[in-house]
Amino acid sequence: MSDVDANERNWAMLCHISALAALAITGVGQIVGPFVLWIWKREKYPFVDEQGKESLNFQITMTIVGAAAAIPWMLDFDWGKTMVMVIALVDLAMTAYAALQASKGVHYRYPFSLKLVN
Repeated sequence: MSDVDANERNWAMLCHISALAALAITGVGQIVGPFVLWIWKREKYPFVDEQGKESLNFQITMTIVGAAAAIPWMLDFDWGKTMVMVIALVDLAMTAYAALQASKGVHYRYPFSLKLVN
């Protein structure tokens, strides 16, 4: 059993899931969602502080990688669109997995992300 209470686990899970706000606010939603929840709950819940930073760092990393991959797409290279789609799928899958782990109280770390928010 996790040492993190259910309410804290739920807020941490929402920090990850809120990155799906990118579906509504293209370009920045994946950062805005986790940022708002992290700022709101970080002082009350240490687990939310930790997982919110993880989510933010990962989403910022994926935004940078996605923007870099979009350049070949904009230059009409066929593989550019494929790269962007693969990056989006990786982002979605890893975000869902992180949310699942947070809901269990696991101190999840994304396997790759820049550590910009400390």
